[in-house]
Amino acid sequence: MEAEEPFVAPSEEKRLSKTLISVLVVLGVSVSWTSASQFTKLALHDEFKAPYFIVWFNTNLMMLCYPFYLVVSCRKSWKTIRQETFDCDRTLLEWLWVTVTLLTLWTMANVLFSVSLGRISASASTSLISCNVFVVFLLSKCFLDERYTVTKSISTVLGVIGVIVICCDKEFAGDVVGVVSVMLAAFSSAMYKVVFKKIVGQAGLGQVSLLMSLLGALNLLLNVIPITLLWYVDVEVITLHNIPWFYLIGSAVLSLTYNFVVNLSIALITPLFVSIGALLGIPLNMIVDILMNNMVVSPTFLVGSILITVSVAINLNYRKK
Repeated sequence: MEAEEPFVAPSEEKRLSKTLISVLVVLGVSVSWTSASQFTKLALHDEFKAPYFIVWFNTNLMMLCYPFYLVVSCRKSWKTIRQETFDCDRTLLEWLWVTVTLLTLWTMANVLFSVSLGRISASASTSLISCNVFVVFLLSKCFLDERYTVTKSISTVLGVIGVIVICCDKEFAGDVVGVVSVMLAAFSSAMYKVVFKKIVGQAGLGQVSLLMSLLGALNLLLNVIPITLLWYVDVEVITLHNIPWFYLIGSAVLSLTYNFVVNLSIALITPLFVSIGALLGIPLNMIVDILMNNMVVSPTFLVGSILITVSVAINLNYRKK
């Protein structure tokens, strides 16, 4: 006689399914973000110093977000899809204005982050840009009327101390321009998140996907102008036969994967797991730098990274409550 399969209650199945999705989101975010950072760093070399071009190339793939949403929603009726996407008070012109605003902040954050990857280690860049969590707290208090809390204040202080400690490290973050770039990237990233929350609010997956596709389309049309000017004055070094297509395409695909996972996470579970995945990117980048780039972790960098990690973890724990 065959053994009977154990009975699993529907609620238990739902809980297990949600747990599995959460784990996959955390792994997807951490691995894709770490890999995209490393691929971007490998793409930048003496004969291809073009962080703006890399960001433009990567962002173009964002146009696939809404088509991907349509594929995922293929079982829904067209009426439902239209309601999830267009059921709002904004006109197309207003959506374009919102997209241009977000594209400006998006470009600033990503270009500055790419500049930092060309000058300091990926470990230092990802650690320092994580401080956008407590920059978001400060900006949210000013623009989103979030209440003051002791927990968030402690988190902010620990994060600032961690940043200062990492900046003292010579091997991982010895370049002043690289450190300043990633700190400005963190501020721009925080501004992007706060403005996104202020303008878009509690948007669904359909609206977010459409917005990301619009962002990619406008990026294709608008950002090609500054790239051409920067190339003309030799700020961006681009020669066709020296473009590292493997690393460039890899960075673009991984960045797109990261954004897909982020959007799906916001719709299916909670943004909390996206933040946890990004947090795991710090030790993952450190491991890659040690194993692949032969870098030695100094006590200074280790202490700074731990302080930033604890800072972000405290902030995430507060948000979870």
